[in-house]
Parts: sequence; structure tokens; C-alpha cells
Amino acid sequence: SETDVIALDASTSAYQMARLLPDIAIHIVTNSLPIITELEKREHIQVIATGGLIDHNTQSLTGPLVDHALDTYHINKFFFSCRGIDFQRGLSEAWEENARYKQKLLTLADRSYLLVDTSKLDVRSKIFFAKIKDVDVIFTDVHINEDQLSQLQNAETITCPST
Repeated sequence: SETDVIALDASTSAYQMARLLPDIAIHIVTNSLPIITELEKREHIQVIATGGLIDHNTQSLTGPLVDHALDTYHINKFFFSCRGIDFQRGLSEAWEENARYKQKLLTLADRSYLLVDTSKLDVRSKIFFAKIKDVDVIFTDVHINEDQLSQLQNAETITCPST
């Protein structure tokens, strides 16, 4: 709705989602430079950049200004991805600042939506930042098997065709 504030992370999955957003009246909060650039062309989408230092490795904004910006808004929905999901330890990320951003938004958002294809299942990266149970909805591809699906615990899981 027009009052929704939707947060997106700096993942390529969130970027692909942003590319598909219709030009409607919504508010998008993000630390992703590619998403900011993509959405600034849209007349009706209000893009809120978190501010902060530019991390050239991740093309994202980082640092204490990000935390301050996130604390300012009531986040209704958070769409994000991760480097890997270990079925016992949870979601992991390669970059500490990205892990911190996602961890903070998981606590702030009313609902969280993980965008992850099956190549990231049973994969561990450097920094664990959340448990699977911390996510409300997981979007994945149709290649997920029954064993993987059962290990996603209590999260609502929606399979989507690959693009």
C-alpha cells in the first residue's frame, strides 16, 4: 500500500526484485547503490537511501548512518537474500556489514521475506546472522526437494519458476 515502507538489502536477488517493481506509490529503504540507481528512475516510488560509507566490494552503504536511518522508519516488509543456509546454524553472509544490516532489519520489520535459490541451501558462509525460524516467508525455486523443504522448519515456503 502507499503507506508501506519496504526494505531491500544489497543482494543481487533484491536488485532483480527491484527491477520488476511497478511504478506505484511505495517507499523503499535500501543500502544498495544499484537498487537506488534503478529505482530513482521511477516517478512514484520514493527511494530512501540509508546513507553511510560506500563499500566498493558490495556496492552498498555501511556504517552508523545506516543504523540511524533504519531506526527512523517503521519497516513493514524486508526482502533480502543471503550467501547460504545451513539447516542447523541458519543464514550466513560473507561480509560483516551486510550481516549486521540484515540482522537489524530482521528485528525491525513486521514481516521478512528471504529470496534464495536452491544453490544456497546447505551452504555456509563466513558469518551467521539469523536462524531460519527468524524468517517469515522463503521464496525459492522449484528445484527444492522434500528433505530440504522439511528442513526449512516453520517458515512459509513459496516456490517460484526460475527466470
